[in-house]
Amino acid sequence: LAEFLQIHGRESLVGFCAIVIGISNLSSDKRQALYAVRAAYRQYINDETISNSWLQTTTREFIRIQIAQRVFDPYKIFQPAMKDMLQYLKQNFYANFLSSQIWKNYLVKKQQQDKRMKSINASTPKKLNSSISTSTVKSSKQSSSKRDILTSFNANRTL
Repeated sequence: LAEFLQIHGRESLVGFCAIVIGISNLSSDKRQALYAVRAAYRQYINDETISNSWLQTTTREFIRIQIAQRVFDPYKIFQPAMKDMLQYLKQNFYANFLSSQIWKNYLVKKQQQDKRMKSINASTPKKLNSSISTSTVKSSKQSSSKRDILTSFNANRTL
């Protein structure tokens, strides 16, 4: 999806999404997260030439007020903007993306990888196979707000 958006001149959407994800990964360093929020705000929210097409006016004002008053959670401040962005993608790009050659190529590669994994798993002894699968499972302690954003987009695997 990122490649598709870049081809269609929407690098700013990819950049904004990457920064929001990056900020959430700075949970151990709140000072760095605050710095990243201010930088992202200046680059993506405050500059209306970049965000005018996808960010709702009410969302922009809400974030501006929070930044000005300096009372915000750096890990949650951009959630309304992410919802606006995902809604914009859904309305304007997602259907075209699903019919694009980029998506079709991805599906072919994924099917090939799945076939390889099945053949590897079939040749792995059952006891070893179960220990491998349980050791690679990651915890799903994702905040409900992130989950809500992705679920509402109906494309969380693609993103």
